[in-house]
This record gives sequence, C-alpha cells and structure tokens, in this order.
Amino acid sequence: MPSVASLGGGGVCLVHDPKTQRPEMLDYIAPEPKSGVPGGDRPTAGPASVRGMAALHRRFGRLRWSDTVIHAETLARGGFVVSKETAADLARAARPLFVDQGARRVFSMADGSPVIEGELIRQVELGATLGQIRARGAGAFYSGPLANRLVEGIRQAGGTITKQDLRSYLPRWRPALTVRYGENDLHVAGPPVLSGAVIAQMWQMLLTDQRYEKAPAEERPHLLAEVARRAFSDRETWIGINGDRQTQSTRLLSSEHARQLMTSYDADRATPPGAPQTGGALISENPSGTGFVVVDGLGLAVACTTTLYNPFGTGRLVPGVGIFMAQAPGVGSRNPYSLSPAMVTDREGKIFRFAAAGVAGQAVPSVIVGVAARTLLEKQPAKEAVTGPRLHPLPGSDSVIVEAAESPPRVETLVRRGHAILRQPSLGRINVIHCSTGIPIPSLSKVNCRPVADNRGSGTGLELLIELE
Repeated sequence: MPSVASLGGGGVCLVHDPKTQRPEMLDYIAPEPKSGVPGGDRPTAGPASVRGMAALHRRFGRLRWSDTVIHAETLARGGFVVSKETAADLARAARPLFVDQGARRVFSMADGSPVIEGELIRQVELGATLGQIRARGAGAFYSGPLANRLVEGIRQAGGTITKQDLRSYLPRWRPALTVRYGENDLHVAGPPVLSGAVIAQMWQMLLTDQRYEKAPAEERPHLLAEVARRAFSDRETWIGINGDRQTQSTRLLSSEHARQLMTSYDADRATPPGAPQTGGALISENPSGTGFVVVDGLGLAVACTTTLYNPFGTGRLVPGVGIFMAQAPGVGSRNPYSLSPAMVTDREGKIFRFAAAGVAGQAVPSVIVGVAARTLLEKQPAKEAVTGPRLHPLPGSDSVIVEAAESPPRVETLVRRGHAILRQPSLGRINVIHCSTGIPIPSLSKVNCRPVADNRGSGTGLELLIELE
C-alpha cells in the first residue's frame, strides 16, 4: 500500500515477548525535522520506518536482516499486483499525484490513467534502495551515499530534510500502558500516542464492576458510546499541547477513576452534552495509515500501525530513491495521536491472547474496544466480532456515528436513549489475531488462533506452519 506504508514514513508497534514477560512500545513515529531546508514547498517528516524495523529486528529477529529485506526488494524489482485498496487510493489522488512525473511514470497506465486493480507495478528505484539497505544495513539509509541521494532527492521534490536530520533520528523503546483484568492484561501505546490511553480507559470502564458483562445486549451499544464519550472528555484533563504530557497512568487507568467517570452514567438515557465527564474537544486526528499483527508459535507477537500522515505523504516520489515521504506533522490531522494498536496477554506476560491494529482516525478507540469486547467478553468468534457493527460518539455532542449497514434494532436502542444518529458507509479498518487457547501451549496441534482481516478493506489474514532450523 504505497499510499500509507513507505520507507519515508513511521509508526508505532507493541511487542510481547514471552521470554522477557514485559510488553513494550516501539516509537518510530516520523518526526518533524529539527533543521528544515529553507524554501521547500513540501514540509517533510523524518523517515523513521527503516530504523524502526531495524530496531525490531535487532531485538527480536531470528532470520538474517538480508533474508527479510530481500522479499521486499524482489517485489519492488519484479513487480506486485495492485490491490483493490491501492487502486482506490490512486484513483482518488491521481489528479494532484500525477503532477509529479516520477509518480505518474510508476503509477499510471499507458493512457495516463491510474493503474487499476490486478495490474502489475514495478518500482525499480525502490528496489535499488532496498538492495542497498539489504546489503549494508539500515544505517545505509541514514548516512553515506544513499543518504546523500535521499536528501538531494527530497530537495528536488520540494521537501525539507537535511543530512543532520537523518543522522540524528533514533526510534525509542517505551513502556506500554497496561490495564489488568481477571487473569489477563490489556496493553496499549502511551504518549505521544493519545488513543492508547483512551482505549485503556474505555476498557477499564467496561470491566470495572463487570459493567459490560452484566449489561443486557440491547444496552451495550449505548454503554460503548457513553464510555467513549467519558474517555475522550477525560483526555482533555491530561493532554499536553502536543499530546506529550505525562498521563499519570496509574491513576488514569485505575478502577477507582473508572468508577468516578461513570458516576453520571444512566443505562436508559444519554448523558447531555456538556454534562460532567461527557464533553471533550473534537481534535482532528490522522485517519490515513494501515496496521498489521503477527504472532509466532512461541508467543512472540507484534502489532504495528504505520502512516505517512496523508495519502501518499507529500505526493512526490523522491527521484533516485523511489519512495514517498511523510508530510511534516503538526498541521491539521497530521499527528500520531491515533496510532495505538492494542494487545492482550495473560497477567504473567507469558501467553499471547489477542491483538488489533489499524486505522480509523479519532474512532480508533471505539473500534478496537468494540471488537475486543465482543471477542473477549462476549466470546464471539473473532471474524464475527470484526465484521460486526461499529459506532463512535462525536465528543462534545449528542451524536453517534453508526455504519450504514447498522441494524434498525440497535439504532433504535440508541435513539430511544436520546442519541442523535449520523450514518457513514464504514468506520475504520483493523486487523486482528485472536488465540482462544493462548500461545504458546504445549502442543502446536491444539492451537486455536484466527487472523482476521477487516472486511471493510482488502487485507489478508494468513496461517502458516513453518519449521525453523
């Protein structure tokens, strides 16, 4: 998906390693450059993905670096088949994107129209770039001849990155935020991501005093909308100007704080806008990106979300390098606030159970928590939970967004309680893995794990049996 995933972008990962029994967050968010190039008309974020993936590989990889990169290099050189999602993104962006000669050369048909689903795309310059990264390591992207070519190509494309920006960038390992429930833990990303704490607070409100499990089925859509409103409202009490204020997670994610937030909850009536703990500002958040989840037979799990802050980033293919750069963060929805994946393990940190990653802009917490509640609390099959209905309340209002295919009875339960209904075709895209038996277990033949790609997109879920030497 070149519209959202690129060597010029960045993101966030959650990692669960049963050996360390300590979930961690990898922050490889594409940063604003510290020393911009004057006069550039395409403000550019620092490329973080290469060092981010190298950090994951250095700590957890089993294969050689070159053996992992070669597959991407082969796809770039030999070509890959255009997916439905990529074709749709190209069709939407073709007019401004094809102003750039490089993008037009790679992503258009002979008649100048954007390539369509099923066509083959070859990215020769990207293949050469990946070849350098494969042979010389991730550092080749940030210093030396390839880095010089990258900086010069960004300048030609109107971007704003210097050699010093490249050399100085490093990803960061941070502790994950955790909510304990029963014999399990929910883990999310912390600041500078904001959606993680919102996911965790929503989860805590649903679990405290078994509120979700005790609620009748017809109340649950209303309950999900109300806990989301309260979590977004509470976010205004701890968010910093740039989303980087310490969240004091011990207090914010506690059951005591959840009870306090829910004191005004009425099972039969929507809380009026502006009432205590239901306000919250409507902060614009980045809806552009993609997510993936991977778990192996030993229980090592990774859930990542990646973005360019805008479809196709700056909209210019860097000449000589063949990548799209992320737009510089800080304007409008160009921020990392909504990048949190979520993961569930047992309390001891030995067994993986569930993970979700994807994009939905501000609605990410509502989407992930809704799917997790149906999968883990209602015990629905993961596929049924992912394909099921979604909703998201607009902070500071009495409106709830529901999907166009939402069933009339569920809508009626919301209307009857005083929620105003807004409809849109779909709400977010997330990919999920649920292991009802947990991983690892003594016998791989008994594993019950299901990868589920969101039916609202065109992703893929695969189960593979691979013997490692």
